[in-house]
Amino acid sequence: MAAGPKKAANTVAFSPAETGIQALGELSHEMHTPLNAVLGFTDVLLAKSFGPINTHKDEYLQDIATAGHHTLELVEHLLSYARLTAGHSTIDLDYRSLQQVLTEATRMMQQITKRAGISLSPPMAPSIEINVDHHGFFQVLINLLTNSIEFTRQGGQFALKAAATGAGAGVTIVDTADGIPADVVEQIVEPFTQARRPGSQALKGAGLELSIAHSLVELHSGKLKIASKEVSGIPVTVRLPATLVRPLKTDADID
Repeated sequence: MAAGPKKAANTVAFSPAETGIQALGELSHEMHTPLNAVLGFTDVLLAKSFGPINTHKDEYLQDIATAGHHTLELVEHLLSYARLTAGHSTIDLDYRSLQQVLTEATRMMQQITKRAGISLSPPMAPSIEINVDHHGFFQVLINLLTNSIEFTRQGGQFALKAAATGAGAGVTIVDTADGIPADVVEQIVEPFTQARRPGSQALKGAGLELSIAHSLVELHSGKLKIASKEVSGIPVTVRLPATLVRPLKTDADID
């Protein structure tokens, strides 16, 4: 009996880069669940849910928790990068008070800046609302603030400032961080690029914070600008188009 025609294999060819990104996303996803389990069990032990623990065990558990949270942060950055690179990230726009968004971001960073010995001034913003994906834009701010903290030495200070013009709105992080040369500014938004303080080793992390922030800003049709100041300060500005900005609505407007 003659064999029927063979069906063509339903395959899709991926480039090496696309295959690498897909593998990176899958690996990060697989690491996420066990890491959360480790951190959960560590928290239970630190809470002394099964009885008291001595000082040495408490210190070891604190070290495990710190290392675990750092690793989980890296995994989440890898997941975000993989989604953004693969084009799987979408944004859900909603109007929010810019002052409220900036206040929430600085409040979240207060304990970190306190431990680092850095002063974080209260944010200043005009009375406007921005039409953004709350989670995505919040991640932009946290990534940029984290990067600023890593570059700022103990005793330094930084602040979030915002302004509105006819072209849209801009949010700028002003700090006293060590300056960086112009050629480095062009590189640090590239993925897996670790910035360095002058005369020091590369800063911790996978080098994805600025790359992720840059991609998320572009999803909002905005721009991320990093100024070059070799002496002191690294002003970073997020610009949103006028189509995503409107005056802040008051209770009288709602009524």
